[in-house]
Amino acid sequence: MVKTFQVYLSGKKCTYSCVHCRAHLADHDDLISKSFQGSQGRAYLFNNVVNVRIGQAEERYLLTGLHAVADIHCESCKTTIGWKYEQAFESSQKYKEGKYIIELIHLIKENGWDDYMAWNECKSSKMFSKNVSSFAFLNFKSSSSGDCAQKLAQKIA
Repeated sequence: MVKTFQVYLSGKKCTYSCVHCRAHLADHDDLISKSFQGSQGRAYLFNNVVNVRIGQAEERYLLTGLHAVADIHCESCKTTIGWKYEQAFESSQKYKEGKYIIELIHLIKENGWDDYMAWNECKSSKMFSKNVSSFAFLNFKSSSSGDCAQKLAQKIA
């Protein structure tokens, strides 16, 4: 079996991954809408996705009318995760052409692991206040903690 090369998304906000194998699928910046319906429940509309294989296009009647769509499959685990809108036959639906639907049942949102690592690095330093109750309100004991705070601010920005 040949292992396919996977794209790694290093988005600043978060990424969306396949719930089955954790392969990255989309960057938060490519999310267009959270108010779509898939065949298995709620779905998100994305402008661009990675690590997917696009199947053959076929005409289907969806909730919003007739569309030519192609199923998309996770390149890593081969699960069918949604579809790509190839063509919309109604003028009000043309904005969907070339966009991707991924069903939430197949998605997991990953919120910046690098931010978590930076927080742990600062938390374990001697300069981190023991009475901090929230990541958003960091309190450092000494002015020499600027280095740690600066690293954290860069990771979050």
